Amino acid sequence: MAFAFVFLFACSNSQKNNKTQNILQNSLSEYRKNLFVGKTDNFIATFSSGKREDSYIMDGNKTKLVNFGVLTITFIKNPDSTSPQFELKVNTNTYAGELERNPYDNTFVYDIETQVDDKNVLTLYVVDFDEYITLDCLSKNWNITYQKSLEIFKNKYEKEIKTHTNNNVLQGEIYIKIVSSDKQLKNIYWYVLLVCKNGDMYATLIDTKTGDILQN
Repeated sequence: MAFAFVFLFACSNSQKNNKTQNILQNSLSEYRKNLFVGKTDNFIATFSSGKREDSYIMDGNKTKLVNFGVLTITFIKNPDSTSPQFELKVNTNTYAGELERNPYDNTFVYDIETQVDDKNVLTLYVVDFDEYITLDCLSKNWNITYQKSLEIFKNKYEKEIKTHTNNNVLQGEIYIKIVSSDKQLKNIYWYVLLVCKNGDMYATLIDTKTGDILQN
């Protein structure tokens, strides 16, 4: 009889956890699922893809999601052009255009509006330097996926999530980003942020390899 009670209790908890996980999954306003990196003497390039809100506003309300694939280049040596041209090859598909300067951090960015997989081969050509480079996929070696980081976040803020959930709908939106503590990208973390409609915010930094939470 005791065994049956434990078994049913475990199932109940599992169902509850899955329900909460689904609620959070349905509240994602942005998630990044992978990271590719390449470095030369002239620039550092990163590429990350996933989904995010079409109207990107952190107001606690989730809206329609669209695919993104963002190429970001930090120039070590200044390019000749103010709008450097590039070609990014994803397997056999080629995306070309002019990079736009991000005024907040002086990087140059471009969105190909497409997700890629860790197994894809990404080759970047920067016209100003006449330089080719293959971007290495760092995320394929991570033990913690973006889904797992969401689960870790859920376990940490279980009470707070429950407080902000009405009729199985989270009164807020969740962002899962990839961040680094250094410019050389040696230490990389998942940054999970919950923005509630009432203004409350909850966030964690999660190690991509160990799953450890680094700060409250």
